[in-house]
Amino acid sequence: MLGDNFFDPGGPGGSSTGGTPGNYPSCACTTLTTLAGITEIPFNDFSVFATFDWLRIYDSADTAGAVLYDNSTGDANEGDITLADMIASNGPATFVGASGDMTFEFFATGVVDYGGWDSTITVASGGGAACNQDNPSNAFENAFTTSTNQAQIMETDITVDADTDFNLETITVNLMVNPGETIASADITLYNDDAGLPDPASIVDAQVAVVPSSQSIIGTVFALDVIETIFDITPTMLAGQAGVSTQY
Repeated sequence: MLGDNFFDPGGPGGSSTGGTPGNYPSCACTTLTTLAGITEIPFNDFSVFATFDWLRIYDSADTAGAVLYDNSTGDANEGDITLADMIASNGPATFVGASGDMTFEFFATGVVDYGGWDSTITVASGGGAACNQDNPSNAFENAFTTSTNQAQIMETDITVDADTDFNLETITVNLMVNPGETIASADITLYNDDAGLPDPASIVDAQVAVVPSSQSIIGTVFALDVIETIFDITPTMLAGQAGVSTQY
């Protein structure tokens, strides 16, 4: 659950000194743990005797998903032992997934017991149920364009409710075009909020030349076709906050 700690098999505590209470056991075994419904987990402490012992983190409910971290021999974070090592090899000590689940595969040899890790679940996916958000306009007005004699530019707000995240996968928009015309592609940029305006210095995601997955004429106005245009984008996680809504 949100705010819970996730520890190595030895539980809380531990150190690099053998026999310390809380150390993970030298069991010559693999421990597999899946945390369902989470999208972000930071490490507060990390002490794994790599590369004898190692930890892999997968962005999935099993070991088939994308690998977010791996300090075993020959892999991206090979040899990480301390939290400082993890930060040096990975950048942050916080791991963010898109699937809504994370799986931790941990191997401990029979060589030595060691400190392990302490992490905290900070962002939960809210169970992953399908949801949507509508931002209806008042009407098409006077057949004016949004951006005269250039590519059309449109903006809308997305509000993520408190204590949840929103994984944005599909965008549907109604557009006016000359009869028979279609939309070739669109550039889609997601910004953090700056007092009600997009923050150009804080881009969450930018996807260029996204081709519509479908376009359907749903009416006419001012002798123009109105087409419902659907963009299936690369899923983007919009993180929420505890206790307050978040605007994008």
